[in-house]
Amino acid sequence: MIALIPTGLVGQSLGLAGEASLSGTASNASEGTQHLLVRYLPELEGALPLWGSLTLDFNASANLWASKAWGDGQGGDGTGEAELYRGWVRLSSPSAEVRAGLQKISYGSASIFRPLMWFDHVDPRDPLQLSEGVEAILGRAYLPENITLWGWAVRGQDEPKGWEMIPTNDGSVELGGRLQVPLGPGELATTFHHREMDLAALAVPGAETTGSENRFALDGKWDLGIGAWFEAVAIRQESPLLSGEWVRSVALGADYTFEIGNGLSVLAEHFWKENPALDTDGSDGVPEQPPTTDPGAPIPPELPTEDLNLTAFTVSYPYGVLDRIGLAIYRDWQNGEVFRMLEWRRTYDRWRFHVLGFWNPDDLILFPSGPGGPTGSGGTVPLSGAGVQLIVIFNH
Repeated sequence: MIALIPTGLVGQSLGLAGEASLSGTASNASEGTQHLLVRYLPELEGALPLWGSLTLDFNASANLWASKAWGDGQGGDGTGEAELYRGWVRLSSPSAEVRAGLQKISYGSASIFRPLMWFDHVDPRDPLQLSEGVEAILGRAYLPENITLWGWAVRGQDEPKGWEMIPTNDGSVELGGRLQVPLGPGELATTFHHREMDLAALAVPGAETTGSENRFALDGKWDLGIGAWFEAVAIRQESPLLSGEWVRSVALGADYTFEIGNGLSVLAEHFWKENPALDTDGSDGVPEQPPTTDPGAPIPPELPTEDLNLTAFTVSYPYGVLDRIGLAIYRDWQNGEVFRMLEWRRTYDRWRFHVLGFWNPDDLILFPSGPGGPTGSGGTVPLSGAGVQLIVIFNH
């Protein structure tokens, strides 16, 4: 009977995985001096071969977390959330793919500050490397000579992404593309993106509510004996509400592994970024706006008044098979502040243990807020002040 079954059956695969984590933090920060966080990321994925080399696969995962903070000897209220983390389907072949749904879109050459962090919020200090997704359609074509062409359409949301200070018009469509080409012992890429800004979020009465933004970027990475990379971004924002038409940012970095013991890895990166400034003094035709006293008025985002000028230096050393120690130092040249973090990590097949000691300013402003890194949202813990953090991660 088995021999009589047709041989053209289609193989399918379906898998359930997950990542559970528990973290505890204690610091001398003014708020939330002790913090406990429990998180679970269940993930369901599957693949269905179609015809020829075409494959249809999908991924769905959730972000479930609960946390509680204590400060000044008082017990704080617990909080938590359950939300969709990823949910996409993809049609792919060896030469092209199209992916649609809630997904992560990430690219670029920089390692830490990433001017091209346009759609995600990944913080390099976060052991879980979590990031919000975007609702998008992403296409990639893998051309001859190792040339890669990207194209995307992203549904605009009213929450800022990446380094954005002004959100996108909710429900609008953001469009962009990227071309990556080999160049010597590395790769060079150019990227373009267009969106419509939601200027109503600035809460300036009588002013326009929409502004156009175009982003242009160039980045590259090479192996020159040492690893070297750069990212450069120029953003044109068309609105009389903003004092400058162009916003620029650049990152330069290099890394090298010295033949010391098991290999001592050193990385350095410098980042500079202009910030858009709100112009409401009448110089661009927008009447000067007095402070509002309406308690029901929307709260505008706080646009930084100074440029960012940051340097990162990290050292990492593996000892034994399971353990690695690392040191990270970040310098904010504009404000004269230094951020320090020392980490020990042990990795098993399913378990990871992280012990972090940190010594940072009380007002922690270094990376954009997001659900992944320790920047305060999504139940995560701001690593402000001086303290210690223990994280236990289990994967199944």
